[in-house]
Amino acid sequence: MIEVPNCPQIPSSGGVEIRYAIATLPAEPGPGSSSSQCCLLDKIKSRVTNTLGFPTQPAQPAIPAHRVGSSPLSGLGMFATRNIKQGDLILSERALIIFPAAVPYSADVSGLSAQDLQRVVLHSGEKLVERLFDRMNPGQKKAYMSLHNSHKLDGSGPLFGVARTNGYKIVPLADSEKGEGDAGAYSGVFDQLSRINHSCGSNTTRRFHMPSFSMRLYATRDIRQGEEITANYDSVWESTALRQAQMDRYGFRCTCSSCSNA
Repeated sequence: MIEVPNCPQIPSSGGVEIRYAIATLPAEPGPGSSSSQCCLLDKIKSRVTNTLGFPTQPAQPAIPAHRVGSSPLSGLGMFATRNIKQGDLILSERALIIFPAAVPYSADVSGLSAQDLQRVVLHSGEKLVERLFDRMNPGQKKAYMSLHNSHKLDGSGPLFGVARTNGYKIVPLADSEKGEGDAGAYSGVFDQLSRINHSCGSNTTRRFHMPSFSMRLYATRDIRQGEEITANYDSVWESTALRQAQMDRYGFRCTCSSCSNA
């Protein structure tokens, strides 16, 4: 998962109007499917709705391949309900919410200390996610609030804390004009995908499919029935010590073979 690192910000003042749209995408999700509640720049929303084929239905494997249950790694996790071959699609899912990784705010922050600026950003993040949360149906709200929150003690509100803990970066939505990193990035929180636990030697990869507006999860190696399905939250190229430090923000210590045997 991709945390909102250090809560970077996009000032919405300074003489340049930055227009964000609060939208339900797709507006008509189709039978048996759902929509995402989104906060997107107007031009990013247009990029989505003008994508060829949008909105197609999210693809699913012919035979369901996963379940969510108690995990020996941490809390709940995702497990294979049958043997899965390398390259197979495990799941496609639309996000519950999609929001800017760099939280927009409108307050005048000139002269504020770093601590006070952090308070402004956390407050703005909570209010933003609250707007998206209020647009969800009751089932989506229940799913969202059942996700883990590892930011209960750092000033984050309950809704933004869940978003910071469980957000996956959605690469195709990035605004390249804002440069690399989180300035133009977007994160999505998912009902099922956000349950996947971390392993430095994970067995899956993710790709966001714009026409169906869904995240697709693929197996990167054969996965046995009953085996836990895992994802990599951070770079596998960092040292074990740095990877462990990065995991602290999620409230756990990685015990995968790569870390245990280092």
